[in-house]
Amino acid sequence: MIATIDLGGTQTKYGLAKNGKLIASGVCKAAPTQPIETHLNSVVNYLEDLCRAKGTTLSKCDGLGILSTGLVNNQDMRVLTTNCKYDDSTNFDFKAWAKARTGLELKLENDARGALLGEWHFGSGQTKQNLLMITIGTGIGTAVISEGQLLTGANFAGGNLGGHILVNSGGRQCTCGAHGCLEAEASGWALNEIIHQHELFHYSSLKDLAGIGFKEMLQHAEAGDKCAIDVKGHFFKMWGEALVSYIHLFDPERIIIGGAIMNSPDEMLESFRNTIARLEWRGGKNVEIVAAQNPTNAGLYGAAALFESEQPENYYPLFFEPVYKPAIWGGELMKTLDRVLPETETPTGESWEIVDRPDEQSAVVNGAFQGKTLRELIKLDPQGIVGKGHNPEEPFPLLLKIIDAQKDLSLQIHPDEESCKHLEGAEPKTEMWYVLDHAEDAKIMAGIQDGITEEMFRSKVNDPNVRELMKTYDSSKGQAFFIKATTMHAIGSGNLIYEIQQNSNTTYRVSDWGRVDKDGNPRQLHVEEAMTCMKHKNQVNKPVPYSVSDCKYIPQSEESFFQVRQLASCDFFKVEEFGLMGQLEACADENSFHTLYAVNSDLNIEHKGRSYTLKRGQTCLIPAKAGEYHIKADSNSKIIRSRIA
Repeated sequence: MIATIDLGGTQTKYGLAKNGKLIASGVCKAAPTQPIETHLNSVVNYLEDLCRAKGTTLSKCDGLGILSTGLVNNQDMRVLTTNCKYDDSTNFDFKAWAKARTGLELKLENDARGALLGEWHFGSGQTKQNLLMITIGTGIGTAVISEGQLLTGANFAGGNLGGHILVNSGGRQCTCGAHGCLEAEASGWALNEIIHQHELFHYSSLKDLAGIGFKEMLQHAEAGDKCAIDVKGHFFKMWGEALVSYIHLFDPERIIIGGAIMNSPDEMLESFRNTIARLEWRGGKNVEIVAAQNPTNAGLYGAAALFESEQPENYYPLFFEPVYKPAIWGGELMKTLDRVLPETETPTGESWEIVDRPDEQSAVVNGAFQGKTLRELIKLDPQGIVGKGHNPEEPFPLLLKIIDAQKDLSLQIHPDEESCKHLEGAEPKTEMWYVLDHAEDAKIMAGIQDGITEEMFRSKVNDPNVRELMKTYDSSKGQAFFIKATTMHAIGSGNLIYEIQQNSNTTYRVSDWGRVDKDGNPRQLHVEEAMTCMKHKNQVNKPVPYSVSDCKYIPQSEESFFQVRQLASCDFFKVEEFGLMGQLEACADENSFHTLYAVNSDLNIEHKGRSYTLKRGQTCLIPAKAGEYHIKADSNSKIIRSRIA
């Protein structure tokens, strides 16, 4: 746990952070004209109160992170310059004070740099190596990360004085002494004066307010006040044009806008994007403009981030919380995977291992992205997570499940791209099954028998004997079935199946074997839609290239071995089974993510010096930009790997 302090010009914030989460926080009035030691001692008292409320003490924290205004030497923990705030900080020994007052290791950084570090590690800057952040508040702070390194410059001012870039030469005087700085033209401290000096102020609804901040300016502008509208337009113009200069100077791939003003970001971001598209050298095509994920407490996250490694690990093996689905045909076989299933009236039928659907999301349970959904990660970095060419609004292309069938699943069919043209709201769905376990007499139905016409099949759909028209196979561990869209199929009772499918939830039931739910109602059938799938389907089956050339086998002993079995290869996914005892070196090459499923034993996944345990029956996702990783198996192990390229 890290104790954090953000010394602002108007407010000082303080908090406790753990594993990238703010678990407690508070705010007090800033005291920029007081001796810095007096103010810090008061804030530490508040921190001690927070600790007591959490049942702990400040001394048990792992460190104290402080963000300060002014230029900061983050190596010697010294404030180098100030600007009318905490001016005695330049002669204050923060490190000695922290040791004497709290007993904790101190890390000190400039507030704007700290806010960017917080967003890089825990917020909107994740996955990017070239970032710029502007924090708009009482003053204006900027910070830059270039090629994965926090920019400091020769005198700890690099990228930090963006509030003093000239935007209106000869304009208003700034506290730094210059005229026309961005802070003088469009900061929180300048706002009151600018509004009061506006020619329309005496006719404005703002004149009756005791204090005017960004919130009041925006509210009155939205209500139609001409003075507020004019000042807002001036501020947006100044900020937008400054961003253009920042882009030309630092070439970021993403700009993060922070500060409490970003609690209502939409109009502002749109204004910035328009200004950049109009004035930036390349029309803004290579840079994103986004709001800070933690605009109110970015500084506290940043103070905590001072104790993180220099670079966040963006591409590492991702593990997810399973999403369990009840089903009337659900069973008990999934418990053999050492899982604690939810206690529900209807048994668990499916575990969605990796899902990105509007109604369901996989949530990360490990590492820097813990708590984030797969959708959030893809929006942050679609090509880094999924692969080249993937767009942020596109869903993850696959849905991975474990299906536990104590009873027969319905006889059903899924549409392909061609039949979807004839079915409203349909999504194409090709899938493959891998039999993990099964009862002695378990069966799989896949495909209608040769010689059975559509008319013959339709005449039998209400007859329980329709199963006699299906191709039926005895289940066997390790057996794989490729279920191309428009193939009639059913998973028979007693099967535990690992399923890899297109990201679709479109299923048309032809027969549910006469079943009813707990209220005595049969489930809906979709016979006409199913017949449409059989009638309108893609008739072309083109060959798909397949290769496992990214793998390198490294034997560990005389008993070591490596085998590969191709399970499926189509336009939508490629799946293989690895038989392994020893070490396998593989590589996610930016074209596609990899998913790994441990079939029969625990595995170790090693990536960039870190080891991750993939437990039997568990799935993990290797992001597309993760690069090289190693799979280690100490016993005879089977692994299912899927990818899209």
